[in-house]
Order: sequence, then structure tokens, then C-alpha cells
Amino acid sequence: AELGCSREAALGLAVRMEKAEVFEHVVRGHPIMDEPLFYHLCMPQAGAPSSSPLSLYQFEMTTLDGDAYDFSALHGKVVIVTNIGTRSKLAESRFLQLQAIHELYSEQGLIVLGVPSTGEFDAAEPSSAAEIRSIANSYGVTFQLLQAAAVNGSDAHPLFAWIKDKASSMVGKAFKAPWTMIVFSRTGELIKRFSHTRTPSSMIPLLQDLLLEV
Repeated sequence: AELGCSREAALGLAVRMEKAEVFEHVVRGHPIMDEPLFYHLCMPQAGAPSSSPLSLYQFEMTTLDGDAYDFSALHGKVVIVTNIGTRSKLAESRFLQLQAIHELYSEQGLIVLGVPSTGEFDAAEPSSAAEIRSIANSYGVTFQLLQAAAVNGSDAHPLFAWIKDKASSMVGKAFKAPWTMIVFSRTGELIKRFSHTRTPSSMIPLLQDLLLEV
């Protein structure tokens, strides 16, 4: 704990270094089980800025309309983040249920953030913000939509890379399809990741409990 790094994190770093073929260059002959070395390598260095956000509130994205969206505005809110698929067979039910949840609970402090897919699940996904907006409007969507972002692979947006790392033990690491839903508490804690097979309405008991927390 004093080092700010677990044994598992240290050894995980070693494995990643080895796979990236920089292991020998960096550690020069130190065996992979030289744990003190890896504790040092993964330990935050004094005065060095963190390379990845430590909390939900440190991310920034852009809205579908092109405005900056600072996640620091989410302090004190219960948040749902979902990767939306406008061409998915689930689109109608998911849009309508999430909109209903938004209308029911937004005044109590709930924020719904929809991030359109980039086409990694369906090549037919629209690429223009205007087309995405038009489809969302057809379902009466008024919750916040952000610009399209990848959720898997090397092109994944940092938000989704961070979510997968935080929630990997819940339903697996990679996003399997659009409409995966992630719920955060008022303090920014990742509470639960809901598979795309779960309906938004199934989140309601959890959301009600989280909204009662002050």
C-alpha cells in the first residue's frame, strides 16, 4: 500500500513489458520475478503527472453537437454511460427506456450519457452527427449524447479503456455489443456494468437506491 502498487499490478506490468519486447531493454538482466524492481516501476513517481485519469471526473469528451463536455460537472450525480447502436435491433427499446429513465430521475440527480458506436459492431452505423441526431430525435431522446467513440482495441476512447479496466471482473473485459450500460454512484464509483442483454428498466432498483444516497 505504501508503494501505491499491488504485487499483481507489478507482475502485470512485467508481462506487458515482456510482450512489448522492451523488457530486456528496460530491466537488463533482472529476472521477471524481481518484484521490488517492478514495484518501483509501477509506483507513481513524485512530481510526475498521472498518465491516466484516476476518476470519472477527469475525463473530457465532445457532445454530439460539437461542444466540450467536462466530466467534472458530474460530481454528485448518479451516472449511466452507454455505447449506443442506432442500427442495432435493440435501438428502439433501449432509446425509449433510457429516455423514460432520464425523464423520471433527472431531477433527482441522474445523468444519462449516450456514446454512439463508431461502426466496430455494425458497419452500417451512421458516421455523421446529423444522422445520429436525427435517429435519436425520432425516439424523442433528450438525454445527453456525445460524439461517437470506439470502445475496444487500440483505438478505444480513454473513458472506455478505463471502464473496462475497472469493471473487467464484472462481465468480462471487452464490450460485446452496443448498449452495454455502466452505472456510477454520486461519488464517481463504478457500481455495476450491465450487459447489452439487460434492459435499461432492470437498472431501476439500483438507480433508486443510489439516488437516495446524499
